[in-house]
Amino acid sequence: MTFTPVPFYILCGSLGAGKTTLLMRLLEYWKAQGRRTGVLMNEAGTVSIDGPRAGTLAEQVMNLAGGCVCCDTKEDLSWGIAQLVRDHGSDVLILECSGLADPAEVIDAVTDAYTARLASLERVMALLHPVSTEESHSGAYVTTQSAVPMS
Repeated sequence: MTFTPVPFYILCGSLGAGKTTLLMRLLEYWKAQGRRTGVLMNEAGTVSIDGPRAGTLAEQVMNLAGGCVCCDTKEDLSWGIAQLVRDHGSDVLILECSGLADPAEVIDAVTDAYTARLASLERVMALLHPVSTEESHSGAYVTTQSAVPMS
């Protein structure tokens, strides 16, 4: 019997960038398609704030709390992927990283030989928190012009 790795998505970005909002929309989309989604929630602290919310739409949520997934809980990540695929039958996986995670380190962690047999990294989605030009130093260099009709 040949096993096909399930698609795996990484969602990263700074605190407040909208990761959980995007996660919830993706979970709604996959649920409407009949997918069995497994979620890995990484929190730098010891308590998962958004895990229970994700659990309302995902088949299974595993919390990787107590450190950044790129260094402190890297071993838990592979174990969590294995649990979601083998024990819970997830057919799509998504990891919401803490705002501290280094995406390059997370990619290394999920593309090792063991994990790659279970999950295939499909996409890394990085959200950026926009900075208003009024709040940034570069705001002094930005000019706004009104539209001039072309005749």
